[in-house]
Amino acid sequence: MNKSRYCIAVLITCLTLLASTFSSPVHAAWMQEASIVGRVVDEDGNAVSQVKVEVYTSGGSLFRVSHTDSEGHFHIYNLPMDMFTLNFTKRGYVDKLVLVETDGRTQVDLGDVELRKAVKLTSSIVSLAASPGDKLLLPIILMNLGDDREVVNFSTSKPEGWSTRILSQIGEVHTVSLEPHSTLNLQLEVKIPASSVGENSLSITTLSDTNSTLHFTITVKQSEESILSCQFPEKAAAPGDTVKFQVVLKNPFHDESEFKVSVEQRPSDWDVKVRNSGGEVVNYVRLGAGEFTTLFVEVQVPPDEGYGKHEMLFAASSPEKTEELSLSVMVARSVGEPRIEVSVEPKTLQSGVESSLNIRVNNTGHQDLHDVRIKLDTTQQLVLLSSSEELYIEELPEGGSTLFSTPIKVLYTPTMVPSKVTVQITYKDTSGRTHVETKTLTLAIMPKTVESKLLVKISPEELQIGRENEAVLKITNISAHPIEGIEVAIESSPPTKVFGSTRKYIGHLDPGREIEYPVRIYVPATLTVATTTLNAVLSYLDPDSGSVKTDSFNLSVLLRGFIDLKMVDYAVVPKKPSPSQPFSVTVTLTNTGTSTAYAAYAFPITNGLPVDTFGPKSVYIGNIEVNIPTTFTLNLILHNTTATSMDIPVMITYMDNLRSLHNVTYKIHVETSPSSAPKERVGESGSFIGLSEGLLILLPVAAVIVGAILVVRRLKRRG
Repeated sequence: MNKSRYCIAVLITCLTLLASTFSSPVHAAWMQEASIVGRVVDEDGNAVSQVKVEVYTSGGSLFRVSHTDSEGHFHIYNLPMDMFTLNFTKRGYVDKLVLVETDGRTQVDLGDVELRKAVKLTSSIVSLAASPGDKLLLPIILMNLGDDREVVNFSTSKPEGWSTRILSQIGEVHTVSLEPHSTLNLQLEVKIPASSVGENSLSITTLSDTNSTLHFTITVKQSEESILSCQFPEKAAAPGDTVKFQVVLKNPFHDESEFKVSVEQRPSDWDVKVRNSGGEVVNYVRLGAGEFTTLFVEVQVPPDEGYGKHEMLFAASSPEKTEELSLSVMVARSVGEPRIEVSVEPKTLQSGVESSLNIRVNNTGHQDLHDVRIKLDTTQQLVLLSSSEELYIEELPEGGSTLFSTPIKVLYTPTMVPSKVTVQITYKDTSGRTHVETKTLTLAIMPKTVESKLLVKISPEELQIGRENEAVLKITNISAHPIEGIEVAIESSPPTKVFGSTRKYIGHLDPGREIEYPVRIYVPATLTVATTTLNAVLSYLDPDSGSVKTDSFNLSVLLRGFIDLKMVDYAVVPKKPSPSQPFSVTVTLTNTGTSTAYAAYAFPITNGLPVDTFGPKSVYIGNIEVNIPTTFTLNLILHNTTATSMDIPVMITYMDNLRSLHNVTYKIHVETSPSSAPKERVGESGSFIGLSEGLLILLPVAAVIVGAILVVRRLKRRG
């Protein structure tokens, strides 16, 4: 009886121990479950299916793997209360990490999780205006933001009749290969048909694992450049005269074009013809892109025509443009005597150099002149360099003028001397009578200017914006004689300011010797230009002439922005990461300089450290403005290590206003928490149970089974 009671007592004790085990905090924590849900979309808000979602525990171990459905949704159930890292990956997209802490919540809704496409197209120009027949080159930047090598094909959508090509530095391309985190500069060549007008849409699409489309809007307007011109559209004539209008027809378009030419609204009984430069009557003219030709509108005034003004329209039309030019003939009772006037520029020449004479011939009479021939003759100080001895003008209309230039050499003279140019002009008037006139033009020849005997340079040739700069003026005697009485004065262009004395007396300087004059120059932080000019004025006693000479030197210097990046704060999350655990470092920078740091990138330097990047190798920060805190985040993962702390160098690269590249490195101190717990193993379903928790559950069960066996044996023996 006592033995039975003993066995029952043992059984009750085992059951009590088992009940207490399942009510322990360890089991309760794992029995309480949570779930994480959300939806994965791209930059345009479109759902992304088949995205791999990896769930990592706070210890860095893989807990579960899931995928998004056709609508982009993902559901992760049966999660213990813990902090998790979700890694979203899909080919053609940039990986993304999201830290999630259940924090007692049974369901965490992440909402929309955005994945960026790895391949992206950008351009600095998306809208522009053009003319029919134009050929455009549009800049395109192709970027691979992902961690995988991408092979990219292209597709373009364009208006009917348009043609496009994608060009690289080596020529046309159809397929390109991009390494991870790299960019490629391309150009989209667009040829616009001559008949195209209005607003047109054009797009280029990358074809890879994902598609990226870049849209352009091109507004095509008819060219406003005139295609017809005539220097003298109004002329006078007598009844029975023949009048010629010289008309220039130009093709301003980028392709060859054919023009129909005609004279409309002409007076009745007037004989009007359009001739080319060869004298042939023409109705059509074909011109290449940018070409022009001279046409002659020949008008025969009838002998019985009444006096007065008569108008007509010269028209030129092509598929691209139609234009009209008004021409008029004033029929007068009589024609006055011819008259010619001649002028010359310049009227002052420098001796010892080659120059040009610009001679203008004006018809100031009251009739047109023909077969104008001009001969030049000079005095001994001037030598004509032109191979042609005679200039010819086929027609010089009433009120018209012509300008021609002839090269000459001016012989050396130590003093100012007068010189003369004789112009002989032979021409015919409207009646065919020949006239000869001689004009004499007077010029002045000045002695050659002596070059400076001193040379001034500034060092350095670069100043910093927003700071006081130390510079040195270097003055060198480049002559063969000593120079006395040298004095230098320096002036700056506002708002640049020269501090201290702006004038210095140097005195004596031997040939070939150099002397330095230090100056302090302040460049305001508000200055936005890339260069400025300093003016150095030197006065000295010229050893050749014995007189005081003054020379001025304009010294151009570059203005470089002053950039001073300081790390003002950083945070590590979690504060003490464990081995195999992803963690993030958020850094705040401030630019205490005077100029913006452009296109900044952050690179963690992990060589020799038990740390690696978790995702992209670098982070694009963008522009770091002056006195505006800028924050960026690096995602890292800690490898197995016994170290309790380490310093991780982070290099920041950026460009200044002159597009020069700079870098600065900061050290991020990270405390670690090495884990001594045994490794966890991953089950087929993705869940796991630690070895210690398994033993706590199995030992009480075994005790109950052993107790039950002992009770059965006791009862059998008693029986």
